[in-house]
Amino acid sequence: MRCQWSQFKLSVKQFLFLPNGSVGKLFDWITQIRPLYFWSVLLAYYTLGVALNKRAPFPDFYIFQFIFLLIGIVAFWSIRYYLRQLRCIQEKVAPDRTEIFRLWERLQNSRSIVILSLLATLFFGTHAAILVNVPINTASAIYLGTAFTTSTIISFFGYFQFISLKLLIYKLRGSCQLLDYDNEYPANTGWLVALAKLSTIYRNCFFFLGTCYLVGVFRFWITDAFGISQKITLHPENSIILFSFVGCAILAIAVVFPICSYLEYRWLTKITGNLKDASVRVLRQRTTRDPQISQLIISILSTPDYPFNDLGSNVLSILFGTINGVASCVSILNYFPGILS
Repeated sequence: MRCQWSQFKLSVKQFLFLPNGSVGKLFDWITQIRPLYFWSVLLAYYTLGVALNKRAPFPDFYIFQFIFLLIGIVAFWSIRYYLRQLRCIQEKVAPDRTEIFRLWERLQNSRSIVILSLLATLFFGTHAAILVNVPINTASAIYLGTAFTTSTIISFFGYFQFISLKLLIYKLRGSCQLLDYDNEYPANTGWLVALAKLSTIYRNCFFFLGTCYLVGVFRFWITDAFGISQKITLHPENSIILFSFVGCAILAIAVVFPICSYLEYRWLTKITGNLKDASVRVLRQRTTRDPQISQLIISILSTPDYPFNDLGSNVLSILFGTINGVASCVSILNYFPGILS
């Protein structure tokens, strides 16, 4: 029995985490798609939505169409940028020393990211469908449903890539000394600066997407454009569904993002510190009596601890993080009105 259970766990692990050719092809397609084709399809899809809503109007159609299309556009191009930049970073590292990047690539091309994205989209989609108190079988409602599904799947692709990027940075902490780096100015190492810059840009993109989702949640729930309050009054058991819907959205956007961002900063600083220590260790093995060596050690230790520090990017991160945090607090207070009294 124990042997069968072990075999089952191994099969599940292989199914989820071994590289899958279809997933790899999907990400290759994202990096290679022509902008003209992308924008042409998007324009046609937008025009179709406008035509369908004129025939069968749906509450707040244009607001949600704009939100979903904006989320889809930002998420798609963020993923495209992310995949291209990671490949450039891999090229900056010696080909025979990229085992960690190969492990990351296997995770990226596994079924797990696709399955998790589909499950997360199914969770939020079914909860939203249960909560609304307006007809959802019209052409415009079905259109919005497909727009929500497509944009959410794409954004969850990016969301789990955001998490996997943090895991890559975490793994690099202990083995960064094995990679080529700038001995005299570790924070200026090409692949490290590129990794920090990618992480910062990607973080800001998904902070922005989080803000878009929270705006959608506000419009969906607090303005009561879809009669959610009335449905919960008639069916109190739906309040649990509302709580899980809003709670999971806040957890994923306002809690996980800031925590990951903080850990990323700590880990990148740790990588830089490890590289500085490695450089100093090599110099001290030579001699500590040579004044030039001693001066070089002091110079290395005084170099920055973080490889990429852009004021504008930091301000954006703080701004979107604050907006998401305040919006989440307002959502919680709205759910528990007794707190305000």
